[in-house]
Amino acid sequence: MNRLLLCASLTLASCQCDPTQGTIRGNQDAGSDAGATISDAGVIDAGPGDAGALDAGPDCVPPDVLIALDRTLTMHRTAEGLTPADTAAGRATSKWTMAINGIEQLTAAPLDGTVRFGLELWPRAEAGCVTLAQRIQGMNATNAMCQGPEIVIEPGLSTGSAISALLDPETTLICTTTPTGAALIGARNFLEAHQDGGQAQYVVLVTDGADWDFSCPSPNPLLVVDGLADAGIKTLVVGFSAETSLQNGVGAAFLNDLACAGRTAKNFAVTCRTDAPTGSYRAVNPDAGGMDALFFTATNASELAASLRTFSETVCCGCIN
Repeated sequence: MNRLLLCASLTLASCQCDPTQGTIRGNQDAGSDAGATISDAGVIDAGPGDAGALDAGPDCVPPDVLIALDRTLTMHRTAEGLTPADTAAGRATSKWTMAINGIEQLTAAPLDGTVRFGLELWPRAEAGCVTLAQRIQGMNATNAMCQGPEIVIEPGLSTGSAISALLDPETTLICTTTPTGAALIGARNFLEAHQDGGQAQYVVLVTDGADWDFSCPSPNPLLVVDGLADAGIKTLVVGFSAETSLQNGVGAAFLNDLACAGRTAKNFAVTCRTDAPTGSYRAVNPDAGGMDALFFTATNASELAASLRTFSETVCCGCIN
């Protein structure tokens, strides 16, 4: 196997590949409390416990990456918080369309041959959910409040085409309320039940859900992410239009704490602190925003694509150009 293909087979939590040397560096304990952290250079660092060079081979298996996509009503807006025109061009500017396009880019071949991608939509689709066009026209969803998620594509190799076939911004429904905590519990329950191959496991939370604490405050997403980390499952956060305004998206402070709790905050050792009541992690400066945000940020289509590309290049050890 050549060195570049060797890199393509390595996972994030257990190893970091150096394609010029054919060796890997990383944390031998994929469930370490330190967790993987995103460096200023956009690379997830192994954190304390770096064990130096390890032999590549059966110890490295493709990770499970379950994308948890927020399908709540505010995803019909543009990244600026506006309602777009009900035209093909207008709907293309919605956060819903941009999120779906970004996820399809992330999960496409050849990356899906080295990462076990899956897809969770939350809340689950029920009677009363609406299409993007219907929402733009002013129709409100009437589905039940605070419903749990649905795993629509189970994590596995070569699932990119199935994810692309399932997601369509024009027909995939969006629904009312923002059950972020329930979505994360659903992700944990599924991943814990499928920890059968020694693979690293991740939840990628893509959200703009401004009103979770008003519409579905229980369970608290932070405490759920604490539990995910305790179970060895790390949570990467993509804040889509993460402003303090409820109209525009989730507050940066919440997402910064969530990134620390998920063990994936940028410069983890410096930007996160131990939270005494929970024993988990919270942001040292939760109000940091903009370029200082500790999570992946996206306020437009190109930023979302860049955030997801950074993640994809990390899990495949830089094997995708």
